[in-house]
Amino acid sequence: MMAKTGGIDDRVRTEPPPLDNETSGSQPNRLRLLLGAVLVLALAGGGWWLIADHGGSGDPGGKILQQLSPAASALPGYGTPRLPWSSQPSTSRPYLIASEPTRDSCDGMAGTEGWSQVVVQGSFDWAGSNSVLFETVGLRLGSFGWFRMPIPGTDEAMWKKPLDNASTATATLTLSPLGPPHWEFVALAPPAGRAASGC
Repeated sequence: MMAKTGGIDDRVRTEPPPLDNETSGSQPNRLRLLLGAVLVLALAGGGWWLIADHGGSGDPGGKILQQLSPAASALPGYGTPRLPWSSQPSTSRPYLIASEPTRDSCDGMAGTEGWSQVVVQGSFDWAGSNSVLFETVGLRLGSFGWFRMPIPGTDEAMWKKPLDNASTATATLTLSPLGPPHWEFVALAPPAGRAASGC
């Protein structure tokens, strides 16, 4: 008589059924497709952000303003209480202001959004002759890389300076509408990125 080799309660051990190819490879493929789509969207979004010039700064690192600011030292009274740095312009007393670009537009009109200019401006008093003022300021500006532009008239002088970012700054010295001995100085440079359009 043959011995029984298995009982009713004995479990039959078998290998799990093989997964078909579509099921076994779908998880890694889906993950790769998802990661690829996320990467493409991130690159496209980043490119759009740069082209549209949203956020950021009109003067990254303050590099443009650093090239403009020394021009203020060419003005009479610089570094003394006669020509103080301020946070706002004044119509009644001398001042100096340095302004980084801000987001701006032409009255909110679409397509005009961008950055305002980089500005160093001031107002000061000068009792001497116009020609001596232009010569004195011009010599000091020349040491910072500014060169004078010929313009007609005796109540205004203009200088230009090439900047490190291949743009050009402009500085003007004009007799104030208040008349002598009041003078106004403005140094302007284009922002980095898209500039706001004027009205």
